[in-house]
Amino acid sequence: SLPLKRRYNLLIRKRFLCWRWMSCGPLSSVAKT
Repeated sequence: SLPLKRRYNLLIRKRFLCWRWMSCGPLSSVAKT
C-alpha cells in the first residue's frame, strides 16, 4: 500500500485534473467548435 502522504497527493492531483478538465476541456472545445 502507498504511504498516506503519497496517496493523499495522488487524490489531490486526480481531483485537480478532473476539475481542470471539467472547467477547461469541454468549455474550450465548445468555444473552438
